[in-house]
Amino acid sequence: MSNSKLEDFEFHPIYSRQFFGRELEQTKLRNYFLNGQYSFRPIWISGAAGVGKTALVSHVIASSRLASTPYLINLELSNQPKMHLQEFIQYLYKDHQKGNFIVIVDGADVLSDDDVRSTTSQIFNIKATCGLAFIGRYARNIERGENLKLDNFDTLISEYYLANNLESNVDRETLLKAINVAKGNPQALGVLVNALRTGGYKSFQDIISGQLYEISNGIAVPKENIIEIVRPKLISSTDYLVEKLRKQPQHVYEISPRKFEELLAELLTDMGWDVELTKETRDGGKDILAYLNTDLGRMLCLVEAKRYRHDRKIGVGLVRSLYGSLCDHNASSAMIVTTSTFTSDAKEFQKKYEYQLSLRDFGDLNQWIHAYKR
Repeated sequence: MSNSKLEDFEFHPIYSRQFFGRELEQTKLRNYFLNGQYSFRPIWISGAAGVGKTALVSHVIASSRLASTPYLINLELSNQPKMHLQEFIQYLYKDHQKGNFIVIVDGADVLSDDDVRSTTSQIFNIKATCGLAFIGRYARNIERGENLKLDNFDTLISEYYLANNLESNVDRETLLKAINVAKGNPQALGVLVNALRTGGYKSFQDIISGQLYEISNGIAVPKENIIEIVRPKLISSTDYLVEKLRKQPQHVYEISPRKFEELLAELLTDMGWDVELTKETRDGGKDILAYLNTDLGRMLCLVEAKRYRHDRKIGVGLVRSLYGSLCDHNASSAMIVTTSTFTSDAKEFQKKYEYQLSLRDFGDLNQWIHAYKR
């Protein structure tokens, strides 16, 4: 966290035409975010895991014309969420952008009522704040605040959702069985849609004739591992993050730079590398030391992680700097992995040293995420 900047919390959701339903909830959020209907009052958005709370907020923001970029902090991704939140607020006081802005606090269930009151007071004390949304699984009455509770879809909406998302013709009796299994949970319905698209009709039938169950992170998965979504109970925080990124790649822009380094370390470990994550300091282009034992000897790759905004390209200066680190450490190779892309100058420089330098962008990262533990 010590290396974080306020821009690391900028929220850039990607508009999705696949978002379904929630018209009344969308209207309420738009009135809150855009029309100042609940000025200086926070809103608490609640609902069970998989019901689509963060997806709703993302969709409303992505489809609206906000005056400035909102900020999002996800407390579920921090080992010390309250300290993480206070450091974020300090950044906000010091470096917030000009113009009005919105703040979203996800994973807010870890906060006590006093924490919520204190956070609300501190954030609204910044006059440019025009909205504050807390997201949690459990409903809570917050002082001088609004509440928005999301429920699972009813049978009619669930049937419409499946009918419009399934590529194969499925009879109504089968649809109703699927709805009964998913219990109207949007994420569970998504699992069923994915089953038909990737595993065919048999996988779809296998799931609805079996049993879906809820696990610690709330994702519904098949009783048998027909579709491996997560490992029940034993899932690590990195595994959970990877699964979330498989479904919502844009979520990578919400995690901290250090969490991004930890994610890369885990992905490289899964590829067979022995990984050493360096200290959380500015270390001259070697966030991760990756070793690989081969018949020709032990190879060392210096890995620099750059969790940048999607529109912030990496220039040739950083690539040159990494090459300098490679030479200084007498490493076998070096690599930059980013959530953005590279300028043409950066790519041209890499070509001169293509056997020593590698550039990996958002697309490469997504491929690694989808190949993880498969």
